[in-house]
Amino acid sequence: MLETLESFDEASDLDDWKTVDDVVMGGRSSSRLRWDASEPDASEASEEPASWMRFEGTISLENNGGFCSARQREADRGIRGLEAVRLTVRGGDKRYKWTIRTADTPDSSSWRHPFETTSGDWQTIELPLADFELWRRGTHLSSERSPDPSKITSLGILISDEQAGDFRVDLAEIAGELESESTR
Repeated sequence: MLETLESFDEASDLDDWKTVDDVVMGGRSSSRLRWDASEPDASEASEEPASWMRFEGTISLENNGGFCSARQREADRGIRGLEAVRLTVRGGDKRYKWTIRTADTPDSSSWRHPFETTSGDWQTIELPLADFELWRRGTHLSSERSPDPSKITSLGILISDEQAGDFRVDLAEIAGELESESTR
């Protein structure tokens, strides 16, 4: 069963999100979030989402930097029965990591799953929870277990891996593939 976890129907949907960049560790990268919407096209049916969150910025490798991230503010967001996260994204041929923070992981740690975007095209990307790995500040901690979906506190996106320069990714929807008998 597919359930929408977050859609960006109006600008206020970004109020629950924040950016965290390498400046917290002395780096010089910068990013921002903004809400955007497509122009209505009455002449033909469009498959483009009506609105989305845009995460954009510049990765700098100066001062041992090299990452930008956007994530929800911490809260109890447990999702029982979550088996996979499904993203509707559009990017510019970059590699990103989807992040999940849980109440039972160490400080500054997150579960991560890599994915790639293609330039200009909307994509649906499915990330099985069983494939997420635990990381902390660039150090791999574990691939032996997966996140407990009932303890999720935050979802987010990260760009790193020495991808210097400008980046932009649009996120129209975050959905969850749930076990058929699960409830939130």
